[in-house]
Amino acid sequence: MRAVIVLGALLLLACARFAPTAALADASPTEAPPAPVKPRDDRLRMPTQPTRDFSFLQGCWRTDRYKEWAQAPGYVYQRLCFDEHGQGTMTAVVLDNGGSIVRTCGSHAVARYEGAKLAFANRPKICSDGHRAAGDHLDCTQGSEGLAFCSGRIAGYHYSVNLHRQP
Repeated sequence: MRAVIVLGALLLLACARFAPTAALADASPTEAPPAPVKPRDDRLRMPTQPTRDFSFLQGCWRTDRYKEWAQAPGYVYQRLCFDEHGQGTMTAVVLDNGGSIVRTCGSHAVARYEGAKLAFANRPKICSDGHRAAGDHLDCTQGSEGLAFCSGRIAGYHYSVNLHRQP
């Protein structure tokens, strides 16, 4: 019986130790919630609604690497730079399998909303080696937390990429 009383007393002490204190009970419900955590990555996030203010795009962005077609000998990424009005440039950087730049091809580009889709397009490009290349189209839709999911097309080939802010 004595053991039961001792265990009961220990249990009461343990419960009292974890019971809410008066300070917690009196906490004001009007305290501000913690600030939202900023995403840890540099991927493009789109505004919740289409807008004519493209300041969220201002600066330079880089796509993930992609293949222009299934048997392409290397990879490509796009470098996009825009002002707050959605005017800028798109430059395709063509890489060999070792990651060395083979050529760059760029021209003037425009960003605009087509409904809820953020669309990027440029004119046919002139390349650093004198070649001409078709213009690119990159369309982005908004996913969770505003993350932009982008797909592109060039000369009939389609690819999916993220846009990453460049320093």
